[in-house]
Amino acid sequence: MFRVFLKLWIVWLAIPGLALLGAACFPLRPQADIVYSARYYRTGEAPSRYHLWLIDSDGSGKVQLTSGGYDDYSPAWLADGKTILFVREAANTRKICSVGEDGGPVREVGVLPEGFVRLESIAPNRRSIVFFCQAKDSQPKLILFEIATKQQRDLGAGFETGWSPDSQRLYVSTWNNSKPSARIIDPATGNQLRLDGDLRAAAWVDKKTVVAEKFVNYTSTEKARLVIMRADGSIEREVLLPFTRADKSYELSPFADNLFAIPGDPDRIVYGRHAGDSTQGAAQLFYLVGLKGGAPIPVAKGRDLVWSSDKTFLTGDGRHLESLDQKRNVWVSPLSIVSLRDKKKHTLVQGLVSVEGFDSRRRH
Repeated sequence: MFRVFLKLWIVWLAIPGLALLGAACFPLRPQADIVYSARYYRTGEAPSRYHLWLIDSDGSGKVQLTSGGYDDYSPAWLADGKTILFVREAANTRKICSVGEDGGPVREVGVLPEGFVRLESIAPNRRSIVFFCQAKDSQPKLILFEIATKQQRDLGAGFETGWSPDSQRLYVSTWNNSKPSARIIDPATGNQLRLDGDLRAAAWVDKKTVVAEKFVNYTSTEKARLVIMRADGSIEREVLLPFTRADKSYELSPFADNLFAIPGDPDRIVYGRHAGDSTQGAAQLFYLVGLKGGAPIPVAKGRDLVWSSDKTFLTGDGRHLESLDQKRNVWVSPLSIVSLRDKKKHTLVQGLVSVEGFDSRRRH
């Protein structure tokens, strides 16, 4: 009886028009949640282009999404949880494109603004993107791109941004030494609230509270400090950190390159302390910092931070040179996942590979 059933099943699958229906009877393997852009190197071959890949958080299930004679980088999941936005570069042209989680056709979404340098941030609701731009002989500025309407809006001078969890407010810093340099923007109306003091990197711990680094002219004993503010600009308190220029442990400065809010945790942040040359090695040393006191706890070294779950994050391990063959050295930058609980780092993408941007889909 089993042999008869098996034969009937095989014949049924072979009938044109029924093959897809037959395959759909089985649950398909869920797509991986981590997307990254990478260039792979192989001895005796020309370097590949940067293309998009998917991978699971345990390093399995690697699937290539894009191919061809283009460089595809800066991937970001969109609001539908199925589409990935990215930058495609070819023949001196760069465009905003999208692709589905199963690969498929690449679609052009829009044109990048003049002087595009990088994708600075994406709103938590995944409906807006901020581009950092600097045209020739001009000051750096930020451009807000609305994905649905494809409209671009000039936000003015800016260097770093931080979105509130509800995507209703955008913190912007311009790094203008010793002058009021930060503001909070309402993306819907364009209204701006200028903040007092020279504030730098920032992170929203909830929709009404933002934590920012306060810049001071550090002496060898001056400590780094954070300012905790309400959305109306009023200051609640300052938090002193033990970082000073006298700290030679990792040849670090006291400054934070970035601050990162921890999902669901209003009392702690991750402080990305500047760790040297951004073109080589780990650019930041990540500390777990309590906003109610306690010593900062070193977590990991890395080059960016994207949350993979509430207590794990993705980071690049930093660029370094590896020998490809007797004549060539290549820049290599792996991708790792870090647990905030036990501070352990697991490498997801390694070997002769250069990772250029990554993102993680959050399933609800």
